[in-house]
Amino acid sequence: MTTAPIYTRKQFILIFSLTMILGFAALYAAPFVGKYIDSTTLRLAAMILASIGLIVIASSKPLRNPNVFLGSEGTLDRIGSVVETCNPNGTVRLGTELWNATSLNGELIPAGEAVIVRKIDGLCLFVERSSPA
Repeated sequence: MTTAPIYTRKQFILIFSLTMILGFAALYAAPFVGKYIDSTTLRLAAMILASIGLIVIASSKPLRNPNVFLGSEGTLDRIGSVVETCNPNGTVRLGTELWNATSLNGELIPAGEAVIVRKIDGLCLFVERSSPA
């Protein structure tokens, strides 16, 4: 089960920036408006604003994409391209990574052919053509 982020990245940055600016402004203004407002009150207001900013950070934990899978989960069913002919062993490029690969059914897959990862065993991918020849 994945949860949607409470805030988008832009909302998070905006809220955090505003609370920090207001907090620093209150701290900076404390000596100048001390005649009208007690400086302790201003410092308390600055701490409250800073706390709100920290609460925003803490509540915005899921800012990353929850649909990104790492490890074997993220590699299965990905489409790559053959760099070194699979006969049945060769090399496949997935994104920016090069992997040792074996043709799943032992067929020859020439370089440049698109393949789909069907199985992983350690650091070796088992692939098949993405479309039948």
